Amino acid sequence: MRHEGYWKDPERTKQVIDEEGWLYTGDMMKMDEDRHLYFVERKSEMINVAGEKVWPAEVEEAILQHLGGGAHCSDRGFQIG
Repeated sequence: MRHEGYWKDPERTKQVIDEEGWLYTGDMMKMDEDRHLYFVERKSEMINVAGEKVWPAEVEEAILQHLGGGAHCSDRGFQIG
């Protein structure tokens, strides 16, 4: 994944990208002995979009309303059928 920074916001960019270019998303992961990564949780569930606070449950609900009753959805992906 490539993230060069927040548009016109160098201070916010410095908060999430270190000097070596590592992006800190706030996602908490674990790695097993085979080096597979598993999502555990987020440090913050709120998402900032164009200055607006958006909660993942709101996004999930909007997608489910659009896709209909046969869909399963989370803020990490969705499955139809």
